[in-house]
Amino acid sequence: MNPDRFDALSKTLAGSVSRRSALTRGGAGVAAALLAFAGFRSRGDAAQLNTTNWYSVIRRYQLSSSTLSNTEQMLRTGLLPQLMQEQGFVEYFVVESPNNVLTTVSVFTSKANFDATEQSTSNWVNQNLPDLPNPDETTKGDVVAFGASCAQICPPPPVTPTVVPASPTVAPASPTAPPATASATPCTGIGCPCNGGVQNACAPGLVCCQSQMNGPSIPGGAGMCAAADACGGTATIPPTAPPTAPPTAPPTTPATPTT
Repeated sequence: MNPDRFDALSKTLAGSVSRRSALTRGGAGVAAALLAFAGFRSRGDAAQLNTTNWYSVIRRYQLSSSTLSNTEQMLRTGLLPQLMQEQGFVEYFVVESPNNVLTTVSVFTSKANFDATEQSTSNWVNQNLPDLPNPDETTKGDVVAFGASCAQICPPPPVTPTVVPASPTVAPASPTAPPATASATPCTGIGCPCNGGVQNACAPGLVCCQSQMNGPSIPGGAGMCAAADACGGTATIPPTAPPTAPPTAPPTTPATPTT
């Protein structure tokens, strides 16, 4: 390819873009990946890649006003997604210029990759854009320079979510059962406290001796269980129920003999 002619055509395309802001650009994600692979990680970087073996094809079409809009739409939604699946695809531009002029720019990583795509692209155009005229001008050749601004085409870095560690769940403590309280055996032996006149206050054979407590001998008074012969004063003996007499049968009246 003639470098002077390629440079002149590139300037013409750049001027067309500045006059009309109707530019459809494909493969920006691919270019961004190539820039990142080359080491341009920052969106502020201006990248110049090693374009050895890159291959570009530029075609210029003269369309009518009735077919321009439909052609742009079909190229954007039909051909472009197909090109982006092809091996070696880098960039695809569709530039609209005044007077219904449409220019397409395809860039591949090698001529071999472009040639492998050419047949499928031609078939797609014949099926979906049968009224598309032959290009008025076609320029093909090696890419000798390529530059891009990451600030325009590189996606922003992904935001890494902050992972908040989960708080450990503390299982509630099992309620502790209160210790069993042993049933206290009442003290009724010698020396145990008692109250006078209360039944079973002392063990059998013992009495509630109130003189041991230096108190009066009264029912209900404080005393101490002791043997009856050891009680220095009067012992209060709990009352006992009187014995129950057996029932007495009524006297029997002898029968009077009948005369």
